[in-house]
Amino acid sequence: MRNLLIIVFIFIAFSVSAQKHTSKDSIPNYENSTLFNSDELLNFDLKVNKKSLFADVGEKRSYHKAKVYYSDTSGDTVKLKIKVQTRGNFRRNPDNCKFPPLKFKIPKKVRWGNNIFSGQARLKLVVPCFSKNDNYQELVIKEYLVYKMYNLFTDYSYRVRLAHINLIDSAENKKLFDFYGFFIEETGQMAKRNNGKVLKLNNFRQQSMNQEQMTELAVFQYMISNTDWALSKLHNVKLLFVNNNPVPIAVPYDFDWSGFVNAPYAVPSPKIGTNHVRQRVYRGYERPIDELNLIFEEFNEKKDRIYNLINNDIYLSVKTKQDLIKFLSGFYKTINNQEEIKSVFVKNARK
Repeated sequence: MRNLLIIVFIFIAFSVSAQKHTSKDSIPNYENSTLFNSDELLNFDLKVNKKSLFADVGEKRSYHKAKVYYSDTSGDTVKLKIKVQTRGNFRRNPDNCKFPPLKFKIPKKVRWGNNIFSGQARLKLVVPCFSKNDNYQELVIKEYLVYKMYNLFTDYSYRVRLAHINLIDSAENKKLFDFYGFFIEETGQMAKRNNGKVLKLNNFRQQSMNQEQMTELAVFQYMISNTDWALSKLHNVKLLFVNNNPVPIAVPYDFDWSGFVNAPYAVPSPKIGTNHVRQRVYRGYERPIDELNLIFEEFNEKKDRIYNLINNDIYLSVKTKQDLIKFLSGFYKTINNQEEIKSVFVKNARK
């Protein structure tokens, strides 16, 4: 009861705070956004001072002036002035990645105009760790597919949009390289789409969540072999409170350390006790076998759609597609064997 009262109080405080800070200068305009309404590939040029941007990877980072150029449906060139900042933790370190993830800050004039970034405020862009390596480029596509796979299961998930980008150095006015990346839906937009609020509340336990959705999430993370998430510390997870319901829903993100992506820089946590990220470990709590079987039925029903996402992708090599299908086949073999279900999801589940 005490936790419920605390949550209700936070909701009230959140609502009052939001009303005080509502203005055209400070809020996005999601109703005018179409960025995530299509799977069509975005194509644009990003012009920025590469040296100053990529050198700004410390704890106190600034936004850097940039321009985006693209052709609209009539063939006319559209120029947008935006700002760009490096982001991330591990990949922001130049010893780990030469190309850090980026965040776009969309100014009011662009946000309230009619363009590809209409309605947006701050957009995360996932980019290759090393731009000129095809293997690293495929890692981005594989993580993009994980988001699309999770979209098949629930609307309580982040939408994504794939983009092909030409990076132009404004200092020398020349193209440096091109790459594929993808934008991730803003957390506020994801929450608004689901009539919910996202609050930063630590120390939640899986048992305090919406149980059906929590089990589905944990099984999905097991399917892609991802242990790089934790509910109690909100590590790669957001808490979504829908329709003022005090029982939250967990929304995952950041899957590049999963076995599905299989990035060369990804290593399992020593706490997990595995030698490689492709060794699956179930991080969910024990649930009744009947409840688990209902979840597995859902995964079996979506198997063909998941496989089609991979097989129909035009950016991955045939060899990579075959590897991913083989990897997922191991998961499906497990969830269709009652003895393995009891071993993995009951006996070895968290208690």
